[in-house]
Amino acid sequence: MGNCLLDSMTASMDSYIGNSTDIQLWDEIQTEQNCCGVMSYKDWTKSGYGNGTDVPDSCCLLIEDGCGRGVANEKNPGNDIVTDGCLSTILNAMVRDVSELARNVWMPVVGIHAVLLLLLIIADRLHG
Repeated sequence: MGNCLLDSMTASMDSYIGNSTDIQLWDEIQTEQNCCGVMSYKDWTKSGYGNGTDVPDSCCLLIEDGCGRGVANEKNPGNDIVTDGCLSTILNAMVRDVSELARNVWMPVVGIHAVLLLLLIIADRLHG
């Protein structure tokens, strides 16, 4: 699952310019998850975005128009942008969601089955 997500995210970075869906998706993910790029902010410098030194403004710690320009040339880009990638954040969120689903759905199902089994045992003993 991780490799498929990695490939999909990387491909969508190349279509960031000119594709409003990808722009909106990336900006929302990077802003809400506090991340930048797939593995790191450097992914943007390898993509078709900007001039090889830019990241989207949604990577900035303080989002302002043009704040992501030229960050790859900075000595300490972490002072201005989020440097951690989004892939690990998204995968961790997926694992957390699956765990929550198990807790909220499967545990009650197991509990109901346990109660039904107990009722069957009691009924069997009463009617022997």
